[in-house]
Amino acid sequence: MRGITTLVNLEGYPYFVESADGRTVSGRLDEDGRMPRVRADAAANYRVYWGDEALARQEGV
Repeated sequence: MRGITTLVNLEGYPYFVESADGRTVSGRLDEDGRMPRVRADAAANYRVYWGDEALARQEGV
């Protein structure tokens, strides 16, 4: 997943990814508006949260 824009700098924007089995990955977008690839052994469904909602989930709220 990658955010691409020419109008807004997304560097540092928070994300939180949760898999169906409860695994999570969180962090902030890099200087190019990208996040690391989420690796899995097989195709799966994920929920992705952005901004304030991502921060709340990172803090366990």
